[in-house]
Amino acid sequence: MKKKRNIKVTDREKIPFPSGAFSVLGAFIIIVAIAGILPDSMNLFPSVKGFIRKLKSSDGISTYSKLPPDHKKVVSEIDDIEKNLKEEIDSTENNPVGNKDPLPKRNLENIPSGTLKKSVALDYLEIPCTRGGAGCELWGLDNFFKSLSNTRKKGKSIITWYGDSITSNDKIISEVRRRFQKHFGDGGPGFMFMKNLWLWQTHSQMLFKWGRWVSHDILKGKLKHRRYGLGGILVEKIGPGGYTEFYPRSTYETPFASISVHYVTNKEGGNFEIKSGDKILKTVNTRSDTRKDSYVTADGFSSTNLRVETTGGGIVQIGGVVIESALPGVEVDTISLTGGRFVHFKPMKRESLLSNLRWRGTNLVVFQFGLNESDTGIEDDYAASVESLLRDVRKSSDSLSCIVIGPTDKVKKVYGEYQTKKIIHRIIREQKKAAFRAGCAYFNAWKAMGGNASIVKWYHSTPRLANGDLTHISDSGGNLMGSLIYRELLKAYSAYLKERRTR
Repeated sequence: MKKKRNIKVTDREKIPFPSGAFSVLGAFIIIVAIAGILPDSMNLFPSVKGFIRKLKSSDGISTYSKLPPDHKKVVSEIDDIEKNLKEEIDSTENNPVGNKDPLPKRNLENIPSGTLKKSVALDYLEIPCTRGGAGCELWGLDNFFKSLSNTRKKGKSIITWYGDSITSNDKIISEVRRRFQKHFGDGGPGFMFMKNLWLWQTHSQMLFKWGRWVSHDILKGKLKHRRYGLGGILVEKIGPGGYTEFYPRSTYETPFASISVHYVTNKEGGNFEIKSGDKILKTVNTRSDTRKDSYVTADGFSSTNLRVETTGGGIVQIGGVVIESALPGVEVDTISLTGGRFVHFKPMKRESLLSNLRWRGTNLVVFQFGLNESDTGIEDDYAASVESLLRDVRKSSDSLSCIVIGPTDKVKKVYGEYQTKKIIHRIIREQKKAAFRAGCAYFNAWKAMGGNASIVKWYHSTPRLANGDLTHISDSGGNLMGSLIYRELLKAYSAYLKERRTR
């Protein structure tokens, strides 16, 4: 009989503890924690940081942008400003009918040229001093504001607005036009192209149809004499048959009182007629020994249908028309150029552009470009080139102001998260530099949208404020952006009126 072997516990084999696995897990947790807080420039695992940000967001939208501005709140603020504005207008020294006595004169500090205005609480608009002195003798938008005041004396205030595809279908501009004309008076539709290059090159108040024109534009820049008219699109017809008819939309009831036409003379010029219905208002011959920008106006009528048509002879080249009412008020020109960039003004003969601005009587020139530059990058001399254009434009008339509206938000994915493209920030910096040096105001549209990756939140809003390409804003977004721009201009105008009463 075998003896039982007594086994002591101490003799049993020890079960190995998995310390190696826990060490690896602990190291992984530490790495993730560090990667989540390090800046990207120092981070060896930046995708971890992006993943953590993604977890923090309930809907995948960047947590670093603000919500879109509340349109109802913006409109309410506009209403409040407009209610107080009539009293401010009446209180200026140019119109002493108001209830308020002039404010006492005060000692004003000397403000050098180039200093940005700080006396009014503006959120997205910056205005430089263009002529230094006590209290600044002239701020960047004063000439425009003076023209607004003149609408009370049966005058006109004219805004000429150049933009890229962000303004297609008259987005943004139409809302600014509607609000200015509602409060200051409807001066008329303003500038109109003779031919649209794109279906979405429209006007909120006008319709037009055309036929048998050949077009030349600054986007291609192949016209040898480089005279493209105010809008950068010149039409041409040899002989009879080229025509454009202009008529109002059903929602626009202000009758037309005058039409002005820009044309380019040449040695082989032909003839065109300006008509109101079946009535010929004027017949124009464009033949001349010298090539130059020329203008003709027909007025003294009341009509809602106008036509410009070639009738024979040689070459007729027309750069656009201006249609006005007999009423005082504001006119806002829509010059929307899909694919447009600041560099596209180079093919346009500079003196021709300035001549057209003087003909138009423009009080505020708006340049809204930057989205297309964000796709291809900007030129090495971008700031200098923009500054040169703005300086020449501002100096073309003593009654003109200018403003640059920066690019709206444009994004790309970085480690799974939408972020504003870095080029947008560079474009804003360069545009600001050029605008302030030239004496123009600057509106930061990217900041107005909410900052970083805000286009994504605009897209997710109800109603949608941006399109699915995360580049272009929708019609509702255009109304919001137009309201924001109008509100800032109105706040600055109100401050201008108060300052006038202390001088």
